[in-house]
Amino acid sequence: TPGLSRYLGKYPFDKVDGISFLDDPKVVAAVRASGAETRVQELILGGAGPQTPIRKVAGKIVSWGCEAHNCGPHNWTLAVLDDGSGGEVCYLNEDEGGTPVWYADGKKSPRTDPCPSGE
Repeated sequence: TPGLSRYLGKYPFDKVDGISFLDDPKVVAAVRASGAETRVQELILGGAGPQTPIRKVAGKIVSWGCEAHNCGPHNWTLAVLDDGSGGEVCYLNEDEGGTPVWYADGKKSPRTDPCPSGE
């Protein structure tokens, strides 16, 4: 099956071969396997709000989005390898403490670095 790099430079809602990045089964599986809370998974996969084009950062395919009119204090990032493995989710909600929460391998990760925007 084709890798996720086919979405590079596209927005997460743009379709490639009839399917968007956020609807790609590899992406859905990566988000689900990250261990992020259900509400965070729904925010990412729902695709609502502003989003940036998909980029490659540190060897991973990165998709970033945020809440409309509230991007700085409420945003999220998905980083995943081209084959759909190694998915990581970063979620920032300043109303919930203001520290980014990372999820990987089915659980919260101890990382505290900012969610990359892919820019």
